[in-house]
Amino acid sequence: DPLFKQLYEDGMITPDLLGMGIRCDEYCHPINKNGSISPNLFAMGSLLKGDRWESTAVPELRVQARQIAELLAK
Repeated sequence: DPLFKQLYEDGMITPDLLGMGIRCDEYCHPINKNGSISPNLFAMGSLLKGDRWESTAVPELRVQARQIAELLAK
């Protein structure tokens, strides 16, 4: 995907330890190449599979979506 390729090349996202998705903090912010978060980006679902194995099931997707929505509403 060109978007993810560019985000990776720009250092805005990094692969998770298993190479199955991207590294994120507990609030779904991608962790960049410097180890800090990318505060304007969020990830959910299969992108988090390496860090949160059950990220493809509907209950987990609901939790992630609600968590992101609450952060955006602040």
